[in-house]
Amino acid sequence: MDVKTVFTKTAKGVTQVNKKTQSLSRDMMKALKAIDGKSNVEALVEKADLALSALEKLLAVLEKDAYVKVFEVRREDPLTDFGGEDDDFDFTA
Repeated sequence: MDVKTVFTKTAKGVTQVNKKTQSLSRDMMKALKAIDGKSNVEALVEKADLALSALEKLLAVLEKDAYVKVFEVRREDPLTDFGGEDDDFDFTA
């Protein structure tokens, strides 16, 4: 699992959070409540106050049981080389 992955709750996950009788473990509920559809896995580690390895296992179980789904995988593209020897915007000549 990539740490840049963003998860969102499914309808089943939202229902589970709103129910008074909870059938999930305490750590699973912490992870499920921390998921907001904006935060990546790195941010969820801080929000849920869980270790990365434990959170990844919980997210895998929550995804398998259809409480959450992958919303987006953010990829940071490397910067390309702007400018160089053929500078089209050189107005000094």
